[in-house]
Amino acid sequence: MDERDRTELRRDLGLVDLMSFGVGATIGSGIFVLVGVVAAVHTGPAVLISLMISGLCAMLSALSYAELSSMVPVSGASYVYVYISLGELAAWLTVWTLILEFLIGASTVSVGWSSYIVSIFYDAFKVKIPVSISSSPVKWDNSIQKFVKVQGAMFNLPATLIVTILTGIILLGSKQSARINTIITFVKLIVIVVFVFASIQYINRENYAPFVPEQKNGEFGVIGIFKGAQEMFFAYLGFDIISTSAQEARNPQRDMPIAIGVSLTVCVICYCVVSVILTGIAKYTELNTASPISAALAPHKNTRWLRIFVDIGILSGLTSVVLIMLMAQGRMFISVANDGLLPPLFRRINKWSRTPVYSQLIIGGVSAICAGLLPVDILGDLTSLAAILVFLIVHISVIVLRYKHPRAARGFTIPFGLAIPIFGIAISMVLIVLSGKQSIARISIWLGIGILVYLIYGRWHSKLNLIASDAEHKLQENSQSGAGLQKTDTSLAYLKTDELSSGTGSGRTSNIFETFSRGNGPLTKSQVRHPTQEIKVSSPIPI
Repeated sequence: MDERDRTELRRDLGLVDLMSFGVGATIGSGIFVLVGVVAAVHTGPAVLISLMISGLCAMLSALSYAELSSMVPVSGASYVYVYISLGELAAWLTVWTLILEFLIGASTVSVGWSSYIVSIFYDAFKVKIPVSISSSPVKWDNSIQKFVKVQGAMFNLPATLIVTILTGIILLGSKQSARINTIITFVKLIVIVVFVFASIQYINRENYAPFVPEQKNGEFGVIGIFKGAQEMFFAYLGFDIISTSAQEARNPQRDMPIAIGVSLTVCVICYCVVSVILTGIAKYTELNTASPISAALAPHKNTRWLRIFVDIGILSGLTSVVLIMLMAQGRMFISVANDGLLPPLFRRINKWSRTPVYSQLIIGGVSAICAGLLPVDILGDLTSLAAILVFLIVHISVIVLRYKHPRAARGFTIPFGLAIPIFGIAISMVLIVLSGKQSIARISIWLGIGILVYLIYGRWHSKLNLIASDAEHKLQENSQSGAGLQKTDTSLAYLKTDELSSGTGSGRTSNIFETFSRGNGPLTKSQVRHPTQEIKVSSPIPI
């Protein structure tokens, strides 16, 4: 298998596929699981306001993603954008955070999937799946701020199984995955419409009072609304996943900004409508469960078949979210491994299916274990905070690239100058600060581990650092002999930006190789050490 076979993805995805990816990944655990949990724990019926705040933050982030994806249409999403704007270490930490967002996010959704499959078995067949094999063995107790054991629970088997099955589907190829996702997304939207119209008759206006419950123990009230907004940000994850499939899109510069905007708009409308219906048909205090829609409908008469129908649709929705999150993680790893920050194993593409087989197997295995052992609230909180942090960095990247590459071709440009990314940064910072000490501590520990991984492996295997080290060695040798380091040295890299700045190039940010002829002048240390420019190298680099 040659290098081309191992690293190129097939361009199979059109605009409908990309929009389906966005809607499919976004409408899932947030609307079917976390809306109820957040209402019960943080906001009450004011979860609607939390959704609007987090939706605004997501909209601003979507604009930044749209500009960057039209400017740099390659796989890797946030990682690539940050690499060319803020440098390698910042890009690696973004990847490390995205691992938390996608991998743990897939685990979060699979836990919700497990809860609904348990509900379906009971409603349809009166079969009760034992808690011992359908629940996490631990849960987080906010009152004492630590994990406590769940009596009788050992392992969440359904959550583990769905991750394993979907990993197998992903290995068949992106087009097959896209077709399955499009069908599932269509079913999911139909179920939402049926739930909304069928449940209107059960709304009790008394359930909306108080709309904003009185603040107590740091929850509810205004503080609770913002905490809810931070946690509900998880509900909007998905539009960013579109940009990880750029190298599989037929026309990425045109289609990706459109797909991002349309998918997020559809999701915001769906979320707000469902939150109003859900908190109207049941008291918010009764919604603290991983299957809140089933719980809300259960007390009402003649809703058994409605619950079964809705649960089946919800299972479809959650399935598509897990599918896309697992798939996006593998695509992102390709870009990272191409730059040497992950082992070569993560960039290998299967010749038949054109999928990163080894990456997907590792990702699926870790996600399945997390799904089997961790509770939904901890998983969801970590995923939301990771996403907000990534979006904060993306806003900063837009601002930096406006100054560093003002002439670069952009298929879409955010209106009103830099006002929107600056406002997005401000909202993201507020949500991070209000997320709580425990959440900030967890994400800080995760980032600390990421820095260690970079120092131990990434820094020494990075192509950029290998190139720079070789260049500095030759500079020292040549300075002793009085000769300058020329672009003619075929073992060195020349980091070039003309194509990106003029908009005439392919838009790729790494792994574009080229040999320069002799006599073009010396290559300076600043050129070989510049992490934001395009890598040009002729000598073999270990991959």
